[in-house]
Formats: sequence, structure tokens, C-alpha cells
Amino acid sequence: MTNDTNWSECVSLRESMYRSNNPSALRSQTRIINSFYQLLNDTAYEEISVKQIISKSQISRKTFYRNFDSKEDVLISCISKILSAYIEEMHTQSEVTLSWIIEQAFRILEHNKNFFQLLQRDNLLYLVLNVINREILDEHFSLSDQKSDFSRYIVYFNVGALFNVLSLWLEKDDAYSADDILRFLSDYMAGGITKNLKSPLVIQP
Repeated sequence: MTNDTNWSECVSLRESMYRSNNPSALRSQTRIINSFYQLLNDTAYEEISVKQIISKSQISRKTFYRNFDSKEDVLISCISKILSAYIEEMHTQSEVTLSWIIEQAFRILEHNKNFFQLLQRDNLLYLVLNVINREILDEHFSLSDQKSDFSRYIVYFNVGALFNVLSLWLEKDDAYSADDILRFLSDYMAGGITKNLKSPLVIQP
């Protein structure tokens, strides 16, 4: 798989991962992340060791642990940075609608498709959902006027549904384009296809 993610920028925004912001530390983080990704392309995640990452990065063990706590820390750092593009875009919007959220989610997934397919290959997509729940949804609620527990349940319901749609799209790969799925979902939310769509999950009273 080709690398369509800008790994030179893929360092975490979380304070726990930023021991230092100096140029030398950033170069080390970039080398670690690039090496990790190269290994992930050819090796299952579970088989990758910190020792392999250190060897491929040509850095010391001390340098690795100065920047990251573990190989999972490296991976979550990448996920966080990729998803931070969504947060940055969200702050430019006067109103964040469900349609906008769905479109942005597909654009981010499409731009970083190969990376997310590697996560899916190794059954690691749940880490993406964890980051969404911990970082993105908290940001949503901090900007929203809706603070009730009920509104939080609705948001989590929508995010869970969208996450499953995105996962299925990755699994099916090129069966449909992102634009095809966006049109389908837009029509569905507008009620344009609801009357012709019979769901096996709907139990009639």
C-alpha cells in the first residue's frame, strides 16, 4: 500500500506525548513514526516490537522513550494528529451539522485510506473510535449549547452509526466512492429513500 498520510506532521498534540518541542525531538518523532509505518506496511502490528522500531529508526532506546511510551503510543499519536484536522476545521464553522460531520469524516478517511486499512487489517480500528470519543467528542461538547446527558447519548448514537459505515466502506474498498456514500446518506437523512428501504433491524409492533 502506498503512504498517502503526511507522516512528517504526524506527531501527537497531546501533552503526554510532548516531552519536548525542540527541532531535534521533532526529527526523532518523525523518524520513529516513519519507521513504525514502514514496519506496519509489511508486518502485523502485534508482531512489531519497540526494539524493531528503534533499530529501523537508528535511534537509541533512551530517545524512543523520551518521545513515546510504547508502540501503541506511536500509533495513537498518528491517529490523534490525523483527526486533529477535523477539530481544526470544526473551529472554522459557524454551525456544525450532521451532514457536515459525515462529509468531513469521509474526507479524512479518504485522504488517509491506506493507513486506516492497515488498522482494519490488524483489527485496530477501535483505537480510532477511542480517540474520537476521548478527544473529538469532548471538543464538540465544549463548543455546543447542548449540555444535557440526553444530547450526549444522541451524539454517541450517531457517531457509532457513522463509525460502522466508515468501517464497512473500508472493508468493501472500491465498491463505492466516498461521494456515492455521501449522496446515499444525504438522501436517507432527507427521507428520500426511507420509504423504499426496509431494514431487517426494524421490528414492527
